[in-house]
Amino acid sequence: MAEDGGAALAGAPAESAAAREAAYRWLSGLLARPPDAGMLAIYGGAEGAAVLDALAVEPSLAPAAEALAARTRAQDRAAAALTLAGAFERLFSGQAGPRTASPYASVHTSARGLTHQAAMTEAARDLAAMEVHVAGLAEPPDHIAVLLAAMAELVRRNATAAAQAEFLDRHLLGWIGAFAEDCRAFDRDGLYAAVATATADYLRADHRRLTRDAR
Repeated sequence: MAEDGGAALAGAPAESAAAREAAYRWLSGLLARPPDAGMLAIYGGAEGAAVLDALAVEPSLAPAAEALAARTRAQDRAAAALTLAGAFERLFSGQAGPRTASPYASVHTSARGLTHQAAMTEAARDLAAMEVHVAGLAEPPDHIAVLLAAMAELVRRNATAAAQAEFLDRHLLGWIGAFAEDCRAFDRDGLYAAVATATADYLRADHRRLTRDAR
């Protein structure tokens, strides 16, 4: 379960650095690509189920963990994976026109709703300044999966609570609500609506914790 940091999650309190890093990596992974049949099988096994149970200790993540667990119980996991892949493509690729949920900050924060706008430039600049490089994601730096992975990296590096809260303020909190709302409106399967809602709720809860700790 390296993709979601699950090994570091066992027994960790929900507010610990290990649990927070794992949560950010898990959310990033789910919003970067759909789980294939092999990943559904892993989540359906003992280790994967333990990871989902550990994630669900955090109230904001519980609905998404439960939604993913439900997909692992499908009799035909290959068919379930194809369904999720189709839902992912329709929702996030832009092929469905206005009935999509753009994963790019630029679309939600620019006047014309376009990609590759100021939010992308600002994210690239801040990631470079912090020397944060997100490997394995061939997406612009304002993609939600990249930004969540960057937050995981900040947690791993023990960045100050103030620095982490500022990153959330600058790059995610201003548009995550609109993204989650679009996912709830247009996701035909329901998993990504649950994941996006969990992401929005988790970011807000984590920001509250960080601002409390920064005082």
